[in-house]
Amino acid sequence: MQNRITEKHLNGAVEQLNDKAGIKNPACNVVGSYLLSMDYGGYSLDKVTNTSGGCTSVFNCWHISKRELYNLICAKLNTI
Repeated sequence: MQNRITEKHLNGAVEQLNDKAGIKNPACNVVGSYLLSMDYGGYSLDKVTNTSGGCTSVFNCWHISKRELYNLICAKLNTI
């Protein structure tokens, strides 16, 4: 049986991504920041693309389950 993935796991993984990207204080107006998006019961990883808060989906997918997103983020961390 697999362990449950919680928001705490996702936030930790996103924090690792920001650390590897050299982002000290991620926010919606810091270009290059990775942010967790939650909507419709699903989760998505966004990357800030301009200082006005514009962002794009990192994995080009709609909001997905916590486990699916966690696995995608871990795969990305392994490639950086």
